[in-house]
Amino acid sequence: MHAVIKSAIEPAASDVAGWAAELTEEANQGFLDLLRGEFVTPQLWGVAGLNLNFAGNSAINIPSRAGGETDMSSGWTGERDALPVRRMTTATQKLVPYKWGAISTFSKELATRSVPQIQTLVQNAMINDTGTKLDNDYLGEAAAVAGYNPAGIMNGVTGTAASTGGATTADDMLADLKNLINPFYAANLSGNIRIGIHPSNALAMSLVLENGVYIFSDQISNGTLLGIPIIQSTNIPIDELQAYVMSAQAVAMGGTTIDVSDSATIVMIDDDGVAPDMGAEYPRDPTGQVGDAAGTIPPSPVRSLWQTETIGVKLVQYLSWGTLRAGSVNRITGVSY
Repeated sequence: MHAVIKSAIEPAASDVAGWAAELTEEANQGFLDLLRGEFVTPQLWGVAGLNLNFAGNSAINIPSRAGGETDMSSGWTGERDALPVRRMTTATQKLVPYKWGAISTFSKELATRSVPQIQTLVQNAMINDTGTKLDNDYLGEAAAVAGYNPAGIMNGVTGTAASTGGATTADDMLADLKNLINPFYAANLSGNIRIGIHPSNALAMSLVLENGVYIFSDQISNGTLLGIPIIQSTNIPIDELQAYVMSAQAVAMGGTTIDVSDSATIVMIDDDGVAPDMGAEYPRDPTGQVGDAAGTIPPSPVRSLWQTETIGVKLVQYLSWGTLRAGSVNRITGVSY
């Protein structure tokens, strides 16, 4: 069994500063979450070429075209002459469901004393933080790991370096946009293109003045650049412009569940690379000591929620994605405006 090194995480309690004593009536009458930028992935998936549901299937095979662009075209023919018989080449993109999730716990004392209610805050935080993580992973460069995670759509996408003809000039920005989008047209890809841009880059572009005219201001205010819809988000790298042909992307979702329990027994571990080691068997000496006396082998922090008057919230999702056409994602790197 593959061992994943993790660190022990204690449940939130009314007497733990920072996690989350501040939510009790005595310390705080309210809770203000940090302001977040809009999530990119949900907006992109709304216009993806294929939106699928696993519906209990172990995988989904998506047929797609390969070969030439006119393999199945009509051909000119004369009266009484035979119509041509065409043959196309097909390919298959397989989407398999990947699972991710999280668990958080808090004491029943905190549940009764917190204002606002801790369970709602925990669930909302899980959803929001998972949205940020989804943007990071979907737009990321990570390679696929079989049975673990899909590849980020920027995996293997080198892109083009930003233009350096001048400091934040309209000509440089136009050159970057041309280099960002033109490869799609060259590959005969043009369906549902979206541009992703960090709000700071969008602000810099909207303030560029040429001959008394703010070149990009009206476009950005209308949510476009060169007539292409844009998505602004702080989850997009500040030194990049990104573009995606969403008609060439496939996404698949399975069940999304949030479970609440006060009777489960769980291992209180995180996935940050710090001991204890999930799944490892720790030795027990004759006195009942778990691990060694020096503490170099830590005990496995198992917690009974029922015995410790603790509530656990678990979020689990099944999802996957894939690119149906090579070259349907591009980016400009080293943007400094």
